[in-house]
Amino acid sequence: EELGWGGYWAWDPVENASLMPFLLSTAFLHSLLVQDRRGMFRFWNILLITLTHHFCLLGTWITRSGVIAGPHSFAKSTIGYPLIIFIGLSSLFFLRYLYFYRNSLKPKHNMEAVLSKEGSMLLNNYIIILITAVVLFGVFSPMIPVDCTFAGGSLACHKTEWKPPVYNRIIIPIALLALFLMAAAPILPWKKRKKGETWNLMMIPLGAGILTALVFTFYYRLVFRFPATEGPWGKQSISDFMAIVTISISVMIIAGIIQAYVRGIRARKERHPDENILRGFLAMIFQNKKRYFGYFVHLGVAFLFIGFAGGAFRTQTRMEFHYVLMPREEGTTYLRYYSGDKAYLFGYELEAKDLFFRPMFQDKADKTNPSQMTVSQEAHFSLRPLNEERSPRTKEENKNSYQIANFESSLIHIFKESLIHMTPKGRLVTERRYFPDVNPVTGEIITQGQFGQTVRTGTSEPSIRTGWIEDIYVQLGNIKEPSTNSNPDFAWLYEYYYFTTDHSDRFYSMLFPPTIVAYLEVWINPLMRFVWFGFGLFFISGLFLLLPYGDKEPEKLP
Repeated sequence: EELGWGGYWAWDPVENASLMPFLLSTAFLHSLLVQDRRGMFRFWNILLITLTHHFCLLGTWITRSGVIAGPHSFAKSTIGYPLIIFIGLSSLFFLRYLYFYRNSLKPKHNMEAVLSKEGSMLLNNYIIILITAVVLFGVFSPMIPVDCTFAGGSLACHKTEWKPPVYNRIIIPIALLALFLMAAAPILPWKKRKKGETWNLMMIPLGAGILTALVFTFYYRLVFRFPATEGPWGKQSISDFMAIVTISISVMIIAGIIQAYVRGIRARKERHPDENILRGFLAMIFQNKKRYFGYFVHLGVAFLFIGFAGGAFRTQTRMEFHYVLMPREEGTTYLRYYSGDKAYLFGYELEAKDLFFRPMFQDKADKTNPSQMTVSQEAHFSLRPLNEERSPRTKEENKNSYQIANFESSLIHIFKESLIHMTPKGRLVTERRYFPDVNPVTGEIITQGQFGQTVRTGTSEPSIRTGWIEDIYVQLGNIKEPSTNSNPDFAWLYEYYYFTTDHSDRFYSMLFPPTIVAYLEVWINPLMRFVWFGFGLFFISGLFLLLPYGDKEPEKLP
């Protein structure tokens, strides 16, 4: 299933409620490594795991209490007051524990150098707590009075709900600092390192990042062919700069991790000269899973941020296509319009094909009962890059128009298309589905108007074509009749046609408008495939870290 608004993160309260404990638990896992290795950060670890626990409960309260409205919030329930009281009492209990046992939580060793893994982990804790605090303030922003002024002898305050641009404006610069710490993670030592050694190890990742920034600065305008728009900081150029910095730091992370693996393999080869490289590599990563599979997780995060950076070049546009009513086809129940209109956007040709109105029933449904029928408006489009020739279609016999339009590609073809193509192309099929509104008490259809039209609720079924450079995401919008400039209730018209006994050509042409205009929302989302690839690598690496073997006493590696 796809989200119906063309994106993947909207900073709504329910999303943020799950993000905050994730951030805190991430800080805890990193901080725990320092305690395991150096006996430090014990107070930090108790604090972070306590916060993680209570933010999980707080997230439940946010989604269940009904205090904060959001598109994914549950209906208001009676659990709100008992849960928030429990969270408050539990927090006081753990704060009491931290206060009275603070002396026993002192570190075994002091930090010897700021430029060390311990120093970077400490800074990482502060950064993540800062990001969590910002998100928490944003979640409760509709309840927090701001911009208070005295007017007429009384205090007047306004409440403003944070929108995605506000979150992005504050959090992105902070997140870039955390990303840079991730780039330094494979290079920084435990304790101290010889003078100049850290800088020498930093040269290759830093050079790779600077080179990427220079190349991408000159190249991105050729790849992402979009008009300048305003970003979270006002001018689009600032968003472009942030995206370039994000990609360059992500490349630094990738280069630093590759360098760490190469150094580890070389060190093992010196100890075991007769060992096969692949076998030595597997032995190395499984003997020290926390380190080397942790690097795989960091690789996944780097690819995720490359995908996130593509959001700076995201664009949205609205198009309209003109359709003509096609003759009724014998033996079919669908209604068909055809367009042939072509639109050109940012190096692509988008051609409108068929628009079908058809019935949908669940298995074993009563096909004579309107309350069990869903009306589908299904639009077909053809997408191709302008520099690519159109591939001819072979004519198929003994098939109607709907069967021809909905031809199925083989799995091998789909797999090859997804791996090879840099830019998206192919068939796009987007729908609007109209479900009947049913009275929950009587089970009867809700109707309106003098003709008793069925009231239906529409849902969107977008379509996506992907490539390594960008995704094309389309969604069918409103349909209007150009002669009257009105929006006919096509769902009810089709329902009336489907259940009537008169299916003659004359009635067919009188009931439905001869021409219509359909609107199409189009989103172009650059680098989305890196988000999917990064998430997959992140998830698989996490599973390997959970495996109950490995992590023997590691060899001393650089």
